[in-house]
Amino acid sequence: MSRQIKFLVIVLLSVPGVVIAVFCAGQIVASWRALPDMRLHSDMSCLNAVVREELQRYFEQEGRYPDSLGVLTESILEAYYVGNVPEQPEALGWLSRFHYSSTGATYAVTWSVKQHGTLYTHKEYGKDGALAKTELYVDGKLLGKHGETESR
Repeated sequence: MSRQIKFLVIVLLSVPGVVIAVFCAGQIVASWRALPDMRLHSDMSCLNAVVREELQRYFEQEGRYPDSLGVLTESILEAYYVGNVPEQPEALGWLSRFHYSSTGATYAVTWSVKQHGTLYTHKEYGKDGALAKTELYVDGKLLGKHGETESR
């Protein structure tokens, strides 16, 4: 076998390995870039669970939902940080992304996160002290819902 043919065989055999290595490196870099977005979405979801619990607790104590989330800010932060709230809690900034409305017997909470150009919106509705319905939207289109079937 000539040197040129041997070289060609070596190159052809190594090209798939190089392609795979480049592809894997690209995937790793993309996942590193996505980490802050994924983390924010996860943090917002956790905070949403705390907001829901505090709304439920408030309803059980007062017989209605509060007029604003501001009434619950301190208890939400204490529950989110398990009582040890830092001086400048990051969750306070996240909480400002929540939009809340209430009739007293019902509530609606909406929050959104943009990840890689895609807008994810979470909507949650409570009624008479319990979670009634959740909806997930991707770029404004309903992706899925759980709970009541009637629209609000």
